[in-house]
Amino acid sequence: MTLKEILAAKGSHVYTIHPEATLQDVVEELVQHNIGALMVCRRDPGEGRE
Repeated sequence: MTLKEILAAKGSHVYTIHPEATLQDVVEELVQHNIGALMVCRRDPGEGRE
């Protein structure tokens, strides 16, 4: 299976979580979206993402 095939099946959406999130928050997001990783970044609508 190629990366292209995996992305076609799973999608290319990137899920994020804020740096102050607890381990419980992380686990809940991973389970909710059936994913194995989250990108950690600050969410500031006025400033964009960091």
